[in-house]
Amino acid sequence: MDKAEVITSGRFCAVREAPGKPTLINEMPAKLLRTMCQGIAPGVYTKEAGVCAAYIRGHLDGQHAQGLASQSESESCPPAGTTVASIAETFNAWYDRQTSEFREVNTASQGLRASMLRAYPCSAAR
Repeated sequence: MDKAEVITSGRFCAVREAPGKPTLINEMPAKLLRTMCQGIAPGVYTKEAGVCAAYIRGHLDGQHAQGLASQSESESCPPAGTTVASIAETFNAWYDRQTSEFREVNTASQGLRASMLRAYPCSAAR
């Protein structure tokens, strides 16, 4: 993994304030990810759809890397053939069901994680 690329991408920026306690910095709000994912669909090539797809792909790659590093299973298990566009649609639907107060305080990674846990539980994949 290229540390410089990971740090500058904004996908996995973390600093350690205390041993074992990572703090995310420079995190995208869930509201912004919802806006970026608004028009995503297979075959759609807008700048916003690209940002949405890159963020989701980074989240999935990070989840996989963390699982490998900790030798644990993934938190969510999208079925084979699940597309980034369908994960974005799942996130959008989840986000739209949240209260306005909840939407304001959640980061994109928190929202994406929660929506994927709900939509793709690993227990259902086994």
